[in-house]
Amino acid sequence: MPAALPRGGHRSNVIVHRNRPETDRKRRAISAAGLDSLHVVLDFDHTLTAYLSPDDGEKCPECHDVLQHGPYRPSARRDSFRAAIDAVWADQRSGTLGSPIEWWIRFHDAVVAHGITEDEMREAARGAHVALRPGAAELLAWLHARGVRTTIVSAGVSTVIEEVFERHGVEYQG
Repeated sequence: MPAALPRGGHRSNVIVHRNRPETDRKRRAISAAGLDSLHVVLDFDHTLTAYLSPDDGEKCPECHDVLQHGPYRPSARRDSFRAAIDAVWADQRSGTLGSPIEWWIRFHDAVVAHGITEDEMREAARGAHVALRPGAAELLAWLHARGVRTTIVSAGVSTVIEEVFERHGVEYQG
């Protein structure tokens, strides 16, 4: 069972193992197999990206937050899009969504219905305060430099992910 978060919400560097000998065996096997056999799988929202902004301590937006709050024009279109997304969030909070997939489908249907373009998504991502976690860019650069297969998984939007990586100087071929 992982230890509780220390005051301030930051985890310590303590690692809890259910079965330390098995963990050590797996580490030795991975090391012996070499980087050619390694495939690293990482999540994007609030894993590679920070949960809290290092600048102001506010919650960093996830991919869908970035899209919801983009600077779309005209303002009536932007307001209509945001209202549609607010309704999806409200249904999620009230428990009236049939499944998690329904949330995703309704969100993306609203993107299509409001004609949100890829260029507008990129503009929204450039204007959003999405910070990478400390060390994330360096980890990705290290993996890239050594040719380690790396997959970024996300329920987010690849256009937003690409723009965030570009802003932070991360090379990634998704």
